[in-house]
Amino acid sequence: MKVSWSRVIPVLAFLILLLAGWTGGPQNSADFAIVAEAAKLRSHDPLLTAAPALLTHLGDAYVLLPLSAAVAAILFAIGRRRSALLLFLTVAGERMLLDGVKILVGRPRPELDEHPVMTHSFSFPSGHAANTMTVFVAIALFALPERHRWWSVPTGIALAAMVAATRPWLGVHWPTDIIGGWMLAALSIWAALWAQERFRLTDRVPSRTEA
Repeated sequence: MKVSWSRVIPVLAFLILLLAGWTGGPQNSADFAIVAEAAKLRSHDPLLTAAPALLTHLGDAYVLLPLSAAVAAILFAIGRRRSALLLFLTVAGERMLLDGVKILVGRPRPELDEHPVMTHSFSFPSGHAANTMTVFVAIALFALPERHRWWSVPTGIALAAMVAATRPWLGVHWPTDIIGGWMLAALSIWAALWAQERFRLTDRVPSRTEA
């Protein structure tokens, strides 16, 4: 029997999101042990805090929102209005969904030591994990030519993963928050790709041979 991955992926992502939200947090021994060990290691060397604290800012709203807006504006200006709309709706939709899930779950952040970076919301799911994965992958999919996806999508995923890894290391998120954020991003990207195909939101990009 042929498996329809276009249907399996969102269901699987949703189930993992539910599982991470239900079982993770301070009562989860693995979550607690990882954050506690990270705090212990960071206490031995200030550089182990400084570098990740700098990298984590790539996931801040004041970086990702202007980046997304600028790319969408450029796409609109050069006539790729459907791609600009897709990018805007993907990023905006993910952020609204993220805020709703945070309020619904209401998970407290780790408090094992003083947070080296500012936090202002509930812990699950991680906004830095969800937002970076959504923005970087959406730009790779909808802004760059399709022939570049072989390197742009993996690069976006890798960069987002690096930012997300700083969050438990800095003691501001549980590891399951990161998993939840990635699953939320996966659902958002899947919804965008579905909408692109369903409503034919694809701009025609001239080939290299066309003048």
